[in-house]
Amino acid sequence: MQQRFRMNRNSSSVASRYSSLDLQGGPTRLTIIPALGAKISSMVLGGREWLWTSDVIPYRDPVDGASYVETADTGGYDECFPTVGACDVPVDVPHYAGLQLPDHGELWALRPDVERGRDARGEWVAARWQGRRMPYRFGRTTHIDRAGVVTMRYHAVNDGGDPLPFLWSSHPLLPLTPATRVRLPSTPYQAVRIRRRP
Repeated sequence: MQQRFRMNRNSSSVASRYSSLDLQGGPTRLTIIPALGAKISSMVLGGREWLWTSDVIPYRDPVDGASYVETADTGGYDECFPTVGACDVPVDVPHYAGLQLPDHGELWALRPDVERGRDARGEWVAARWQGRRMPYRFGRTTHIDRAGVVTMRYHAVNDGGDPLPFLWSSHPLLPLTPATRVRLPSTPYQAVRIRRRP
């Protein structure tokens, strides 16, 4: 099947002032908005839109430290790192004690470096963020193969000399209806690799 990758500047589903990247493979289509923290604003799989979009909160330029819920909860799929809820780092954490972290973390309010490409299996977009309050790098590579299978790979690197306290959460907002059912496997798959730098 033919693969497409284009910059989308005037999509009806994306505010025209924000450029977006469209990825497509088979029947699957994703739209990513780099200026909004690489938000995935649309995820069409099997002919269905899987992400909810707010009809109340419009897209707007992110403001670091603002309430995500009040200013950026526009729907779609965001990344929450290095925290999910606004908080102060506990006082017993070396070097970062008392540091204030914003609602839903930093990534949604940061414009990442974005790279796009194709490989033998399909096409991809890599988004890479640099921490503002703590010395880290965070990355997400989103890949769609020719059959329409979406794979997301993540990495986080601590660039500081002290252990980095963090929480991470993917944050997809789904359009739930009374007929919606969520089924989770009894033994969920997870792979976590932690590497210490020498």
